Amino acid sequence: MKTMRLLFILASALLLAGCSVESEVATVPPTRVAVVETNTAVPPTPTQPPATDTPVVMDTAVATVTIPPTHTATPQPTEVATAQPTFVSPDIEGDLFFFWDKEVPLEAPSYYSIPLYDPQQDLYVAIPDNGSPENWLISPILRNQLNWPDETTSWPKVALSPDKTKIAFTVIKKISDSLDVTSIYVADLLEGTVVQVTEDDNPRIYNISWLPDNQTILYSKGKQGFLTRIGSNVSEQFTPNFPSDILKLKASPDGQLVAVTLQQSGELMLINLETGDLVPNSIKSLITPNDVIWSPDSNWLVLNQLSGEGLSLINLQTNEQVLLGTDFVGNPAWSSTWTPDGSQLAYMQGSRDSVDLYLWDANSQTSRLVAHQGHHINLPVWSLQGNYLAIGSEEAGTAKLLVYEVETGELRTLTDLDNVQEFEILSWSPDERWLLFFGASEKQSCLYLVDTENGNTYCAVDSTGTLNPFEAHWVP
Repeated sequence: MKTMRLLFILASALLLAGCSVESEVATVPPTRVAVVETNTAVPPTPTQPPATDTPVVMDTAVATVTIPPTHTATPQPTEVATAQPTFVSPDIEGDLFFFWDKEVPLEAPSYYSIPLYDPQQDLYVAIPDNGSPENWLISPILRNQLNWPDETTSWPKVALSPDKTKIAFTVIKKISDSLDVTSIYVADLLEGTVVQVTEDDNPRIYNISWLPDNQTILYSKGKQGFLTRIGSNVSEQFTPNFPSDILKLKASPDGQLVAVTLQQSGELMLINLETGDLVPNSIKSLITPNDVIWSPDSNWLVLNQLSGEGLSLINLQTNEQVLLGTDFVGNPAWSSTWTPDGSQLAYMQGSRDSVDLYLWDANSQTSRLVAHQGHHINLPVWSLQGNYLAIGSEEAGTAKLLVYEVETGELRTLTDLDNVQEFEILSWSPDERWLLFFGASEKQSCLYLVDTENGNTYCAVDSTGTLNPFEAHWVP
């Protein structure tokens, strides 16, 4: 796959070679690839961001069961010894894909990453140079595939295909001062191509969801849901015309059902994709539904609610409804994520300034406490095999990255960053050795990599002074 992805970079270089460029780029010797940037990262001390150069801007209906959590002894994190400078981390597997606009001006202070106008985000690929975590080759993809910048992704809706070989995203085209249209494009990471799969249309597209064949995409526009297949250039409506706009639309991992929540009523609709029939469910209305989350085995559906009503879980086999976090007044459960095999659900409970992390077992339907940090916890991220759970916490401007090992119950602190304005865990590497996270401070903003064996941290993509990278994915 790495060879095919390099075609993105080489194609960009060939296209730019035939175009006129700014005088500062014209001085580059012909033997260099002009569109590729190289970031060289130095492992930082545990409390300081890594020192790197600022990046060069290139020109380029049943019973309801409420289950309280089981309170157990709180695991205490153990500190990982600081790695010696002579330690060499292993090679990196996989590449990074993310959206980014490096040139849009930002409001001051820039580390808040607030653009002065809608960005024109390109899809970038970052490839580790010879597998090294210290050096990355970074190149834009879309500006040489589409009519850039007349077409813009702005803040695109993005969905990675189940097999992680394609990225679907929305593109906005401005027709006039009062009208713009939206369409869906797909970047094929194996073939090195970008194709448009839906016609330009209004209203905007707000949801994208893949089916397991990696060829069919579901999406919503206003009060209707549609599906299209790559290469067909045809969209078919598969939902009825709902009484209000669709808020969320997500297909089950097995491709049999589609969950839809409506914007005004909060009503949950389940649709049999083969027949188009509505499937009865035990949830008739939600208060401020925020998200719908399928378990990987398609047996459970979780609905987050922003109103303080906790989590609602539906067993699609029995239609049983389970409520989590509704027995703690003012401290509901929220923000959940499944293990890759669907056996456990990690969720947070408490206020946003004092949060506990729990694991709910789908078989026993009981919860156990994993971490009590006493302050804000970011949404945890499971490793690809479900052996580890990455946890990010913040307190008084200091962000900590912790890893919970499921087999041993050990909670380890990997690294911390001071004076952090923004912090988010993004993805595990395919081999479960590395973690990708974003950190922004007054001095530096980066997509960081941390070696989970020793805490060595590297800045892979330095975004200091630019818009924060958006929708980053680690692809094998």
